Amino acid sequence: MKEELKQQEQEKLSQKLELQQQDQSLALKEAGLEGVEQNSITTSSTLIHAIIPTTSNETINTVIHAGEKYIGNSVYVFGGGRNANDVAQGRFDCSGFVAWAFSQAGIKV
Repeated sequence: MKEELKQQEQEKLSQKLELQQQDQSLALKEAGLEGVEQNSITTSSTLIHAIIPTTSNETINTVIHAGEKYIGNSVYVFGGGRNANDVAQGRFDCSGFVAWAFSQAGIKV
């Protein structure tokens, strides 16, 4: 009986993974955005799939892609993102993150 339960659990996990992959595929189709990139960002304990749009404007792309590495790898800290140490540790508040991302494209906010 124990072996049967383990087998059923494995089957359920396989089904779940398959459904997650189908869901992601459908989300990409639904987005239907030209120039959409699919990125997988690995954190210490999870895998995050994010749709990162691109445009023909390189400055905007720089801003958009500046924060990619922080998706799932950053923490909210009031007043964070205002110095190099915070940025290196992925410690931002909302406005600090936006200001930092734009600064990567040479735009002061």
